[in-house]
Amino acid sequence: MFSIGIILLLMALNIDDKPQAQYAGYGNDAILNAGPANPIGLTTAGMFGLGSTCKITPINVTRVIVSVTGNLTLTAAGNVITSLRFGTGTAPINGAAATGTTISSVMTFFAVSGALAQPITWTGIQSGLTPGTAIWFDVAVTPSTGTVTMPSIGCFAAGI
Repeated sequence: MFSIGIILLLMALNIDDKPQAQYAGYGNDAILNAGPANPIGLTTAGMFGLGSTCKITPINVTRVIVSVTGNLTLTAAGNVITSLRFGTGTAPINGAAATGTTISSVMTFFAVSGALAQPITWTGIQSGLTPGTAIWFDVAVTPSTGTVTMPSIGCFAAGI
């Protein structure tokens, strides 16, 4: 069964039964599929610091689709607000203040009693990019209490 993130990705990439030759530039742009190290947990608002691994340089296109998956965990009852962000230049390190442009819905997760452990996928499409200019993407989090971590991370990006 496909997750909504995978379905959106397939739709954005126009993956169907048409021959590849029907898509201008198909297969000629950058693709990233990486597994960054698990970030250090955060007790205050900040970035997870994934951008040094989760990055892409579009070659022939001005838009990319990016996705980050993982298991969001919160060590105590409370909530955590999250968003997928992107930027150019130096990527933020783990714990840096939230920065970049938000390219996903802002999502809040709740742990009513005890700890939260939630599989999650953030997906966004950014347009208006400059071919040849690298972008990083990362997840910003704001925990209300406890420590928020995200083990088992994967990141994907492709020029579309």
